[in-house]
Amino acid sequence: TRLSTTFRTYITRKALRTSIMSSERTHHSPRKEHDGGTSVGVNAIKPAKPPRDASSSAGKLSNSSSKNNGNDTIHHQKGETISSATLTTNATTADNRGGGGSGGGASGAKVEQTRSHHHYSHRDVHHHHHHEKSSPNERILKSIHDLYERGPNGNQPGSVGILEIAKDPLLNVTCWKPRKKVSVLIIGNHSAGKSSFINWYIDESIQTTGVAIETRGFTYVTSGRKRESLKGDATFAFYDHLDGLERFEGIQANVFTEVSTSKEKNFPAIDFIDTPGLVDGEMEYPFDVSAAILWLADHVDLVLVFFDPIGQALCGRTMKVIEALNEKHAEKLSYYMSKADQVEKEHDRQRVLIQITQNLSGRINNSHAFKLPTIYLPNEQNSTANIPNALSEVCEDIDKAIRLTVQKNLTAMKDDCARIDRKVVEVLEEDKLKRAENVKRSMRGAALLALSWVFIFFMTFVAFVELFAFRFVGNFVRRHVMPRCNDFFAAILMGMLPSEVDEVGRSKFSAMQRWGGVRRRYVFGGALLGYILVTYVKNVVWTLNKVLTKKEQARMQAYRTYLQGLLKIRSNLYSEYFKQLHTL
Repeated sequence: TRLSTTFRTYITRKALRTSIMSSERTHHSPRKEHDGGTSVGVNAIKPAKPPRDASSSAGKLSNSSSKNNGNDTIHHQKGETISSATLTTNATTADNRGGGGSGGGASGAKVEQTRSHHHYSHRDVHHHHHHEKSSPNERILKSIHDLYERGPNGNQPGSVGILEIAKDPLLNVTCWKPRKKVSVLIIGNHSAGKSSFINWYIDESIQTTGVAIETRGFTYVTSGRKRESLKGDATFAFYDHLDGLERFEGIQANVFTEVSTSKEKNFPAIDFIDTPGLVDGEMEYPFDVSAAILWLADHVDLVLVFFDPIGQALCGRTMKVIEALNEKHAEKLSYYMSKADQVEKEHDRQRVLIQITQNLSGRINNSHAFKLPTIYLPNEQNSTANIPNALSEVCEDIDKAIRLTVQKNLTAMKDDCARIDRKVVEVLEEDKLKRAENVKRSMRGAALLALSWVFIFFMTFVAFVELFAFRFVGNFVRRHVMPRCNDFFAAILMGMLPSEVDEVGRSKFSAMQRWGGVRRRYVFGGALLGYILVTYVKNVVWTLNKVLTKKEQARMQAYRTYLQGLLKIRSNLYSEYFKQLHTL
């Protein structure tokens, strides 16, 4: 038994003793939780014991699959056994995960409330409840990520991810693992409110803000179970897709990660990237900040551009970066004039908006649909201000990016499964052609082998005839061999022996040493050359193509069945995605 990966239930010592006592009374019978039907027994709260024999457990899976409809079995490289019958179980488990499982949140929340008086603050309890009610998009993104990495049934035997199937030596299909979070890059001039917006969105002061240039590097702000800060190399290890960013000299020491426990809004499904403020003049960066921003824009889903209305909005460096971004990623860009509450007069705000719009009109491709809403972070000072605030539009842009990423990842999963399936079919078809070619080669090789044996028999006959021409050999055969042979073999030997021999021991008749005027030794040499030539051609012709073993064929067939099961899970994820659209 194992705990569901979606929920973490905090158990008090008293609850632990009670559960152990109750379980002992019921002979350790497992109880059913409401989180997708996962069985959780008493031993689930203890570290899982390794199986006595991994191969035996794999064998049980294989036996069960053979009993169920005789399905094929995948013999994995690591010794695991993946049966097509397991697909049904894996698909059902994944459906339970993707379809909700929030029913288990009630019991978990009760236990959490009992402990919050002792060990957890009100904020922790709030985060716990928010985690139990994770959004469907967040669950879908995580499910797709897990399907690529571990398969529908996690780390249990028989469950493999799409990436592992694609890396099979027989397939070698290139697939990229979709990220389970949406990346939002925030750029702008110095003091444009980038860090302040992140703090407001996650409801935590995780980024330093101020008039001074606080952000001198790139900071990833992500959601996690524990508050943590990562620097330099740890960030590159945490985000494996950042390998290409390391080529920028001086940037490794200026990339950071801040892990927050906040569950506000849709933050659990977002990775914010806070960038250095762009300024002109003598400000020097330890790396090429413009080139680094352009590289990051290739790997994010949304780019928010903030303009500061107090003198820095028309920064030349900012405009150049925006112009370069617009050439490749116009669909990712959203523009906002931040800190609108700091411009008290309406006509001053309009003047700044006009200036920014005029400067951008010649630099962006979609100027006809250009929008520049004003935003500001609400506080006690501006609570009564009559200033348009499009802060909700920023959140909507982020939510839209999440929805689009869900659709993109679901489409990518379908395309990757289709490419792998086509490769499997190609491998099986190629194997059939190789087997048919091997049959033809074997037939030609067998014919040449028979011809080579003819040469061998002929050379043997010539060798005996030449040997029997010697007198002592001929006399020995006449006196000792022929009397012991039957009439058939005696006649053959008599035909090979010369009629008369001279005193030297050779035949008197030169015709006995010639066939058609050619000496027998030359005939033997020609036959030997013919044999060598035929043998060489036979070895060339009878070279068989490497074909799949029965286990490899079964693995390829089981891959196809497995992929069909994954596509059914994808359909269920799409159903969950569409279900939330009706509830919006």
